[in-house]
Amino acid sequence: MGRFRRNWGVGAAGAALAMAAVAACDPVDGLNSSNVSVSTDQLATKALKADHVDVQWLSCSATEDTTDPKVDCLGRTDEQHRITVRGDVTRQSDLRCVRGHLTAVVDGRTVFDVRGLGAC
Repeated sequence: MGRFRRNWGVGAAGAALAMAAVAACDPVDGLNSSNVSVSTDQLATKALKADHVDVQWLSCSATEDTTDPKVDCLGRTDEQHRITVRGDVTRQSDLRCVRGHLTAVVDGRTVFDVRGLGAC
């Protein structure tokens, strides 16, 4: 019985540390360059595919500005056409929504020019 308690205590302590570590990495407003980059990458890829663009790859980066990050994405289609997605982000919600002004251009043609991506 003592053995069970000891294992439980280690498990609970480990879980508490893991939760604290995750919470420490998440800013209050949710607008950090990592969140913005990943969310924009995934939502822009989904939007491009919905517009019948065969996305081979897309990679996004964002500035560290926590009030108005700028995002810049580069990629290629299956036919090796250049993809760019650029803009400002004003709000971001857990891979569900990116608000701001974002423009996607594929091989010189504007595919979308929107104020938000995803389910906002």
